[in-house]
Amino acid sequence: MNTNESIIDRIKRMELYFDTIRNALRSGKDISENPEISTMLDALTSYYESKQWLADYEADERGEIPHDLKRGVLSEDGVYNLLSELKTLTENQNSISANSVMSATIQIIMSCL
Repeated sequence: MNTNESIIDRIKRMELYFDTIRNALRSGKDISENPEISTMLDALTSYYESKQWLADYEADERGEIPHDLKRGVLSEDGVYNLLSELKTLTENQNSISANSVMSATIQIIMSCL
């Protein structure tokens, strides 16, 4: 994380990442196959789990961030909900993949009988 970056620039960047990831999810894109979005996801996750996020959150609570600045990434639920949605989607995709492999395996076995 860029330590010379201002709090406002950091929040704007994380908002861009958040929106890009959420829009990709909602459009059905496979995030794991897009290196740029994967990089954004890694950066957003690292930020959300960092002391910097907490410091930015506390600055917002103290009123140190302009009220007209979009800052959903500082909500306690915004990023968490996005990460949970990603986890659920990944689990569903893994389940579908496992079921497809099982189905294909059964078809191959049945064709050999």
